[in-house]
Amino acid sequence: MIDRRELMLGAAALAGAGLPMPAAAAELGLASLNWAAFDGKPMKLLARAPRIALVGYRFGMVVRSGISASTMGNRAMAQADVELAGVGVDDLRAIAAAARDDVMAQLAATGRPLVPVDEMRASRGWGELERTPVPFVKSPFADARLAVFTAPPGEDLVFTHFDAPMSAQGPLSLGNWRALNQMSVDLKAVLLLPTLVLDFAQLSGSGQSSLGGGASVSARPGLFMPPMLNYLAGFHARIRIAGELGRANLKSPVLIGQAGDFVKTADASNRAEVANWNAMAAMNTARGSGPDAYSRTSYQYRVDRPVFAQRCAEAARAANAAFAEAVRANPA
Repeated sequence: MIDRRELMLGAAALAGAGLPMPAAAAELGLASLNWAAFDGKPMKLLARAPRIALVGYRFGMVVRSGISASTMGNRAMAQADVELAGVGVDDLRAIAAAARDDVMAQLAATGRPLVPVDEMRASRGWGELERTPVPFVKSPFADARLAVFTAPPGEDLVFTHFDAPMSAQGPLSLGNWRALNQMSVDLKAVLLLPTLVLDFAQLSGSGQSSLGGGASVSARPGLFMPPMLNYLAGFHARIRIAGELGRANLKSPVLIGQAGDFVKTADASNRAEVANWNAMAAMNTARGSGPDAYSRTSYQYRVDRPVFAQRCAEAARAANAAFAEAVRANPA
C-alpha cells in the first residue's frame, strides 16, 4: 500500500508567479457595488427624522493574516502567513479623512439636511461618548486577521457594543449607545457611523482532517472589502434609555484591485524528503511510516503608496455612494 503525503501552497505560489487567480464565489467588482450589496432592511430607521448627523468615519486595514491546514492520517501540514508592508498609521488616517469628506459631500447631495459639526459636538450626548484612541488594533475571535482602525487626524474612534466582532466596546458596554441616543434626542436627527475595512489577501485552505491525502492553503493577493466587516450603522431615539439601532452589513466580498507586489519572504518545507519517500513507496522500497510533511511560507504584500491611496479612495467613494443611496431609499 502506498501511503502518499502531499502538501500544496496553491494560489499563493501562482500569485507570486503573476498568474491569474480564480475569482471567489459571489464576488462583486467595485463598479457593481451599490446599496443592494448590503443588508439594507435595518436602515429603514433613516425615515424616522429628516436630519442626518455623521458621528464619525472608521477606516480599518487588515495588516496581518494567516491560514493553516493539516491531515492526521497522512500527517501533512501547510501554513501561510501574510502581512502588509509599505503603509503607516498616518497614511491610513489621511485615507480616513478623505473618505469622511467624500461621504459628507455625497450625503449632502441627497438633499437631506446635515447637522452642522459644531451643533453635533455641542450636544449633551457628544460629551458623554467614550472614545478610543487611534490606532485601535483588533483581531476577531477565532480569526487570524489583525486589523488597524483609524479615524481622520485629530479625531478618535467611536465604537459601541453593536460593532462586534471589531469593537473596543464589550457586549454589555451600553454607555456609548445611550450617549448616541441622547445625541439623537438633542439633535432630532438620525445618526450615521460608517465602517470601511479593507483586506489585502483572500486566504483559503483544505482545513483540519483526520483523513485525506494532503493539506493545501492558498493566498489570493489584492485589495478586497470583506463582508460583515463593512457596514453602515444608524441610531435614532426619542428617549435616552431606548432607541433604534440598525446595521447594514456588506453581504459579499468586493474586489477593488491590485496596489502592490506579493513577495515571498520565507519558505521552510521538507518537500524533497517527502518526494523521495513517495518515490520509494511507489517502487515498494520505502521503509517505515514515512516523514511528516510540512510547509511554512511567509509573504508580504508590498504596496505602492500612491496606488494604494488611490485604490482606497475608489473603495470609499463606491461605499459612500451606496450609503447615500440608502438615504435616498428611505426618505423622512
